[in-house]
This record gives sequence, structure tokens and C-alpha cells, in this order.
Amino acid sequence: MLSKSTWIAIHSWVGVKLSILLCFIVATGTLSVVSHEIDWLANPAKRVAPSTVSDMNWHAVYVQALNETAKLATPVRKIESIHAPLHPWFSAEVIYRDK
Repeated sequence: MLSKSTWIAIHSWVGVKLSILLCFIVATGTLSVVSHEIDWLANPAKRVAPSTVSDMNWHAVYVQALNETAKLATPVRKIESIHAPLHPWFSAEVIYRDK
């Protein structure tokens, strides 16, 4: 049978290790929740005026994406997907594959 002081030492050691793990989980979870907002702040290409999103012409977005990919130096295989903006102040997102 372990003494009371040994149990307290084990409890303290496990508590410190678990608290470090929980702090890591909380910090990375917070970053995950606000990742779109961090991208919006860091990347000016993701910002638009809210009035431009309300009546979005998806065909025009697709044609614009084709025109932009034609200007790239690397050949583009195909447009993978086009995502609608999460909020009115975000721009649409086009994902394409290249070689």
C-alpha cells in the first residue's frame, strides 16, 4: 500500500502532465475555430465588400477562375471546386489542381 504522500506526488505529477496536454488541446482548438478569420486578416485577396456577395453570379466566378488560371505559369489540370463565401465579407474560393 502506498502512503498518502506518495499518492499526492503521483497525483501532482499526473495533474501537471494532463494540464499541459489540455492547454495544448484548448490552444489548437481555438486556432481551429478562428482559422477562417485569421486567413481573412492575413490575406487581402479574401476580403470583399459585403454588397458584392449578395447576388453572386457563379458563372462569372467560374469564367474569371478560368481566366486567372490561364495566366499562371504552371499548367492547370482542372478546377477542383468553387466554394461560396462563409460570410458576406469573404470572397469566393476556387481550388484547382496543377501538375
